Amino acid sequence: GAPLAVAPSYAEGRVIVRFRAGTSFLPGSGQARALAAGANVHLVDNPPGLSTAAAIARYRANPNVVYAEPDYTVTADQVPPAQVVLSQFEVPMDAILKAFAAARLAGATTVLNPAPAAVAPPELLALTDIVVPNEHEVELLGGVDALLHAGVGHVVVTLGSKGAVHHRVGVPPEHVDPFPVQPVDTTGAGDCFCGSLAARLAAGDPIEVSLRYAAAAAALSTTVAGAVPSMPPASDVATMLASRQG
Repeated sequence: GAPLAVAPSYAEGRVIVRFRAGTSFLPGSGQARALAAGANVHLVDNPPGLSTAAAIARYRANPNVVYAEPDYTVTADQVPPAQVVLSQFEVPMDAILKAFAAARLAGATTVLNPAPAAVAPPELLALTDIVVPNEHEVELLGGVDALLHAGVGHVVVTLGSKGAVHHRVGVPPEHVDPFPVQPVDTTGAGDCFCGSLAARLAAGDPIEVSLRYAAAAAALSTTVAGAVPSMPPASDVATMLASRQG
């Protein structure tokens, strides 16, 4: 989950990582070093005995994205104020359900990256505002129409070098154009897309603008080897976006 937690920090965010004391996720561990490689990432130890591990991404000084890590025990009062709550299927399903329920109560936007591919329970889909599967994961989830019927507000199907397609009820599918690059390593591109999307939504960008940013960031991430080192800084994404305007 490190790339997904780090990606928002490069989209002009600030990430605070809280981890459970007594686990392998400690300062100096491989996971901690990976997270600390990100821009504006800070590691914070929880008091002993707390079974929590979370990455909290912030846009400037304002909290905006909560990212749940494995072993994260979530209750409504434990989720910090946030505009966006982001999770993936490396997190236990019960933790995602609790985090998304708390987010919905707080008025936050929920974003689900359904990877590794798995079947999502209906109660989770009903709490999901945006789901971002690839073309294989979307079929395992029952297809675009089934997801929209289940209550998901936006289905964004990523297509790799072909860009993405944004689906929502009552609106024709909208293609998110790709940014052609010479790829070196595609590891982490999906995490980069989702993390960047969440950060820009939390910053107040419309979903169309956020998707364009996410596509540019994900394309740039494939030009560098390594999942975490490949996360592009916001300045590089802005340059790519500017070069493709018009």
